Amino acid sequence: MPGRTVGTRFDDRFRLLSVLGQGAMGHVYEVSDERLQGVRWALKELDLGVVLEKEKNEAIALFKQEIDILSQLDHPGCPRVIHDFTTDKGAPAFVMTRVEGLPLDILLEEIDRPLTVHETLPILLQVCHVLEHLHSQKPPVVFRDLKPSNIMLTDHGTVILIDFGIARRYDPKKKKDTQELGTPGFCS
Repeated sequence: MPGRTVGTRFDDRFRLLSVLGQGAMGHVYEVSDERLQGVRWALKELDLGVVLEKEKNEAIALFKQEIDILSQLDHPGCPRVIHDFTTDKGAPAFVMTRVEGLPLDILLEEIDRPLTVHETLPILLQVCHVLEHLHSQKPPVVFRDLKPSNIMLTDHGTVILIDFGIARRYDPKKKKDTQELGTPGFCS
């Protein structure tokens, strides 16, 4: 299904304001909350139109796993899930805190130079704190898609990891927890 249009209402509460991003399996929108005047959130919706029929159940399960993982995290470096629901098109969706700032890859393009050590260390230290929090969960959460475009820097210099779409709870019996996924060039 193609992306939604500005003004679309979700769950009789959220109104689409703009498109924040689009991935292989879904869309992220900025939405206003009609119950909380002036409050804006990010809404992520699975795009069932790009999923093969035989893979639909797995795609929905993975999307719901992302919701489950984010719902259980309580850290300033992770988005917070506010609400989850099924859309009018039968797709799972969730509303989360909207991160004000820039992804690290865009920041690097804009400044058109490498970051200095003094600029890099605070960012890396915060990323490490978020990863430490993820790994301290029971069972540990493996992020699996750490790259500059998934590291948001707020206007106050706070780091927030975004896009938990391929994050998993660690299971030593599953090879896919640590192999075969991620973004080429950023996997390690």
